[in-house]
Formats: sequence, structure tokens, C-alpha cells
Amino acid sequence: MVINLPSFYNDPASGGGSSSDIINAYTEMKKKGKIDSLILDLRNNGGGLLDESIRVVGLFVPESIAVQVKSTDGPRLFKAGPAPILIKEPMVVLINRYSA
Repeated sequence: MVINLPSFYNDPASGGGSSSDIINAYTEMKKKGKIDSLILDLRNNGGGLLDESIRVVGLFVPESIAVQVKSTDGPRLFKAGPAPILIKEPMVVLINRYSA
């Protein structure tokens, strides 16, 4: 299964965002028995909402530090998890120099 994620977004109209879209796509493919591995394509993903990026990390990594942000007060750490589901299939994350 390939998931292309061009940004970390929120959709106020539907109440979802990038993390819920991933969960929905994953759940649908899992019902059909069509997942043996996962490719998460973050190439050219320039970033977006910090909260959504942390939620996406929480889908794949147990509770842990997801993001560290430098500030004038020192580093700020943001934890991911516990995740609504933890995707356990083997996966690859594709990035390039334009990935946040």
C-alpha cells in the first residue's frame, strides 16, 4: 500500500486531517486483505500542522518523542501517542530534500 502525504493538514469541514485520512485508507485496505507492507511517501512534503505530524508519527511509533523544536528557551519536545491504531506492517518512508 502506498500513501502519498503532500502535507500535514486538518480538514475542519470533515473534522479529520492527514492522520484520520491515513487511518481510513489503512482500515479500508486492511478489510480487503490487501496490505502486506506500507510505503509512506513524504517526498516534497513541506510540513503543515505540527499536531497532525505528531498524530501521524503516533500511527507508526509507540508513545515516544515525535518532534523536537528549537526555540530561544531551548528545545521543546512533543510526544506522540498513544495511537488510535498502531500500524505494524513493514514500512518504508520516502523523503527528499524538500521533506519537512
